[in-house]
Amino acid sequence: MKEDYEKIMDLLNHLEIDIKNPPEEFLSRFFIQKFVYILKWLGVKFSNYNDYNFYLNGTYSPKLCQDYYKYPSLLDSGSKMGIEMETEMEMDIHEEDLEGLEKYKQFILEHKFMEKSPYAFHEAISSIMYFIKKSPELNENQLLNQVKIQKPHLSNKILNVSLNIIKKIQFKEEYITSDIQQEFKLWDQLND
Repeated sequence: MKEDYEKIMDLLNHLEIDIKNPPEEFLSRFFIQKFVYILKWLGVKFSNYNDYNFYLNGTYSPKLCQDYYKYPSLLDSGSKMGIEMETEMEMDIHEEDLEGLEKYKQFILEHKFMEKSPYAFHEAISSIMYFIKKSPELNENQLLNQVKIQKPHLSNKILNVSLNIIKKIQFKEEYITSDIQQEFKLWDQLND
């Protein structure tokens, strides 16, 4: 659906995430698939991408795939992806999407793994989110083992950091006890 794909391009632009033309660049397609899955999980609304499954390269929506092949010109016609624009585009972000977008910025976009390995970072986060949704009965060890079976190339470090980020996203500030804060602190030290 063109409106959803335009929204993705606008969100990428708003977040200043630079990608290349998805029909021609595998890593761009890979990133967009994970980016949209994460945003949906965080509550950002897309009307058309409800068909996510888990494939060899992780979370994947065939409808989203169709859109980046169907609308390749959207990159050139309004998004600053792949090009520099002298003026910032104004974007109308729906109120209902703001909370999810802010969580993405705070916990994912500003994390140092975005500089080191943004593709693996998004792959780890979206994979964990997928299995949390698919198999909510799994405990943390089972969840990480399931992801590791599907994604053996992802390091334990990036998986543990990603799981910790998801926990932080899920917790409301007022419910974070000192024990939970201590656990977050220990996991955050893995980044160093």
